[in-house]
Amino acid sequence: CEYGVAPLSRAHGYGATNGTVSVTTGAVCPWSVSNTNDWIMISSALSGAGSGTVSYVITTNPRGEPRSGRFTCKGWTLATATSCACA
Repeated sequence: CEYGVAPLSRAHGYGATNGTVSVTTGAVCPWSVSNTNDWIMISSALSGAGSGTVSYVITTNPRGEPRSGRFTCKGWTLATATSCACA
């Protein structure tokens, strides 16, 4: 099976938000998502077969510095970052 994931990175503001990532593959090809960030929550299924969409939710960034995180899907690393709530 061949896989494609898009987008590979995305920037977000400091407020709570959500996003999606598209997984493209053959109809019978399995995939799964791995996430180790406590501020990124996968809100869709963590696995599937065939092309699909991974949905995620990012919690508000209460700290004064930007943060970055990653989750993976079928060997692809998806990067996301949030800005700080700086004054």
